[in-house]
Amino acid sequence: MRIRRNTAVELALAVALVLVVVLGAYSWLVISTMTGEVISLAQRDASRIASFVQGNLRLAMLRDHRDDVRKSIEEIVKDPSVEAVSILDHTGRVWVTSDPGSAGIVHDKQDRSCGFCHGTSPPRTDILESTAFEGHQLVSQQAIRADASCLARGCHEGRREGDVLGVLSFSQSVDQTFLTLKRSKRALGLFTVLAVLLASLLVGTVIAGRLHTPMKRLVEGTAKVAAGDMGHRLPIDRSDEFGHLAHKFNEMSRKLSQSRRSLIQSERLISMGKLAAGVAHELNNPLTGVLAFTESLIDDADDGDVRVEDYRVIQREALRCRRIVRDLLDFVRQEKPAMRAEDAEHLVGLTLRLIEKLASFRDVTLIHEGGSDLPLVRADAGQVQQVMLNLLINAADAMDGVGTIRIGLRSLERGRWVVISVADDGPGIPEEFRDKIFEPFFSTKAHRSNGLGLSICQGIIEQHGGRLEFETRDGEGTTFRVLLPAARAGVPDGSVGRPSLRPEART
Repeated sequence: MRIRRNTAVELALAVALVLVVVLGAYSWLVISTMTGEVISLAQRDASRIASFVQGNLRLAMLRDHRDDVRKSIEEIVKDPSVEAVSILDHTGRVWVTSDPGSAGIVHDKQDRSCGFCHGTSPPRTDILESTAFEGHQLVSQQAIRADASCLARGCHEGRREGDVLGVLSFSQSVDQTFLTLKRSKRALGLFTVLAVLLASLLVGTVIAGRLHTPMKRLVEGTAKVAAGDMGHRLPIDRSDEFGHLAHKFNEMSRKLSQSRRSLIQSERLISMGKLAAGVAHELNNPLTGVLAFTESLIDDADDGDVRVEDYRVIQREALRCRRIVRDLLDFVRQEKPAMRAEDAEHLVGLTLRLIEKLASFRDVTLIHEGGSDLPLVRADAGQVQQVMLNLLINAADAMDGVGTIRIGLRSLERGRWVVISVADDGPGIPEEFRDKIFEPFFSTKAHRSNGLGLSICQGIIEQHGGRLEFETRDGEGTTFRVLLPAARAGVPDGSVGRPSLRPEART
């Protein structure tokens, strides 16, 4: 079974790992600093306490009242944190101590009580005190030096002021200090773990909302489009990269939908073309015979014959049938355009001169909005004029012969394309007809059209490597746009990429 990777989960784990490393390093640094500070503080406290003890015992030692000194020491060791207090003379003998079993013992000069002075040879006399940890005890040792008041009592013959007379050894328990430090370490560690968990949860929530959810929408949308739901669109509720990606996905879905409709329509046209070609050929010969006999009947009829009008109806409808057959053949046999570099402005001008005298354009105002510095287009002049003529006639019919038609030209994508637009101010194309207007035999003109005009126009423009699209709004008219590729040297027919007028054009 293959495990499915999840980018959001991997990113959340990576962030959590970084947080663990950073906060772990920070916690280690804090704990190390805090431990050093606690030890340094404990040593300073032990030194101050030892100095305080020596000061309290000074008067009793000057009077050589050993019992008073012992009693003072016994009072001092009643403090739970004080382990032991001892006073040694210059020979290393324990003069007085809180431990009765140690009284009178002579310490070796290399022992810890004497070693801070006698650890070197010759002995150092410049060291006043020493503080060190021994297990869970902090031992502070201070040298007792001779001063003027001490020498005046005459009990230290041969000594000079400043000579070391003995050592005060003070032992203090640091269990409580280390317990507090341990609790602080534990609290800091717990805080680090909680901080990592909370930060990971927060990052995971943000990633889920900002990354996982839109990615999931995109995957689901892709699956739906792949399953054939070309109408599926992603909601664009953000302005970041995912919003842009959703916009591009929707644009891709729309283009795929258009391509699919074009493909279906092309398949229909191929099938319909084969059928239409056969039907047209079969109908053309009988229609020719019907027209010939009808004309003969009209010519042979006597003046005042009431049947002549019936003959003319037959002739008119037969001509209409033959025109439909001819349109079918034209639709099926769309000739490959003879491409040349043409001036789009000139082609539009020729088309306008063709229609401006037509009766159907008598009450129509034509406004020609030409572009400047337009590139030449690759086109078959006759076929493009046929398309323009059809679009203009459709626009006039949409307005019932009264209104304004605007014909515009402009370039697109830095001159790679030329856009010819035909806009009317008619009622617009109804919503239910907008997906059908390029289908063969579909028409909104009832019996006035066979419905092949726009289908033929679309086929011509696509053969030019271009595109025919429209924009319409109810009550505001319709705009058809013809996109033709600009003439460029060395570019083969139909090889120019498809342009897009989005968001201007809405099909």
